[in-house]
Amino acid sequence: MERQVRWREVLGVAAGLVTITWAAIAVGGYVRVHSSHAPKAGHVRGWQPRTFEAGAHESERARREPPWGILGKDSAISREEHPAQPPVSAFSGRETASPPLRKEEIRAAVERWRRAQNHSDLEAYANCYAESCEVVDRNIRGQEGTYDHDSWLAHMRETLARVHQPHVGVNDLKITVGPEIDRATAQFHQSRFFDDYHDHGPKVIRLKKEGTKVLITHEELRWSSPI
Repeated sequence: MERQVRWREVLGVAAGLVTITWAAIAVGGYVRVHSSHAPKAGHVRGWQPRTFEAGAHESERARREPPWGILGKDSAISREEHPAQPPVSAFSGRETASPPLRKEEIRAAVERWRRAQNHSDLEAYANCYAESCEVVDRNIRGQEGTYDHDSWLAHMRETLARVHQPHVGVNDLKITVGPEIDRATAQFHQSRFFDDYHDHGPKVIRLKKEGTKVLITHEELRWSSPI
């Protein structure tokens, strides 16, 4: 009888230990499963703090805006569709790569042209002309000649080589800028004293600014009379 009582006590203790063990296993599994879904420190479930790192604002803005974007002045689309335009002439509306001509520059160019002849400086004289220039010259004998750049310089080389004291005078200079802002016209009364040859007449010179140089593109002596 006493043995049966002790045996029942042992079985009761064993059953209690088994129950406690399974309960601990169940609780441990629940903790492991749900701890992986627990919010981190400083976070609240269902809400995440906004990140203001570099580029995050623009990414969020791009997500919310229409696919064509906002065409602001700094927009890449705006720059592509509206590129910077080159300067336009105030006179003709055409594009020009040269800055506007000033009358002081024209006077200086005419003076260089005059002094080069008076000093028989063919190199300085050649630097007064554009490569595409045209020159129309007349003399008191009624002769008229039309020259391009090379033929005119060859003619003047021969003239200055045989003249001992050349003198070219410029009087009543009138300057008109335009129609393009990099072009101008100079009109004056020319006098020439080449040794025993003397004449005078109205001259028209057209000039163009090429970079920093002011060059003659057309020159014409309208008529020639003896002095």
